[in-house]
Amino acid sequence: MLTNRIKSSFKQFKSVGLIKELDDMGTLVHFAPDQVILRTGQAIEFIPLLLSGSVKVSRLTDDGKEMFLYFIQSGETCAMTLTSALKKECSRVRATSLTDVDILLIPAARVLFLMKRFPKWNEFLLQSFRTKLDDVILSFERMAFLQLEDQIVDYLTELALFKGSKVFNMSHQDLANDLATSRVVVSRLLKKLERRGTVALGRAKITLL
Repeated sequence: MLTNRIKSSFKQFKSVGLIKELDDMGTLVHFAPDQVILRTGQAIEFIPLLLSGSVKVSRLTDDGKEMFLYFIQSGETCAMTLTSALKKECSRVRATSLTDVDILLIPAARVLFLMKRFPKWNEFLLQSFRTKLDDVILSFERMAFLQLEDQIVDYLTELALFKGSKVFNMSHQDLANDLATSRVVVSRLLKKLERRGTVALGRAKITLL
């Protein structure tokens, strides 16, 4: 059963040996929506392989604010978690489930073993680094070149794609944290967007129209 799920979610893994190793060493865990999967400063004991669902990854800034980095979906892993594991560091990011999530946890201590034995595993890791680096660059470009009002719409649009819903149970402070800005500014712009018919606001709820 687990072997079939690995094959379905990670189609790039063609090696029967690799899939068997992942099946044998992996632990399947489930998270409901809006659960914290990984906290900043937590010891990295496992590498996550997402079998289903979507996860948001963010990082604390120097002034203590939480800033969105990228999303992870089925068939991907967290590049930042992988980097910390290889360097034997504690987590530098926070991961939160957007939807129901099934994750295959691979012991961090076994990552080098897989790298030595399976070229496809190495290709997967390199692709993960490149893809998520591109996502991080995109997030910084959004902050650097877009007006904050456009950043909000752009971010909510992307969030809707990964969450599979245009209704977000989040406060203005939550959105401000993701965009590394202040709640007061976000609230003012959200009200402006509501008047334009772009969003609808409720109690701890934002709907993208």
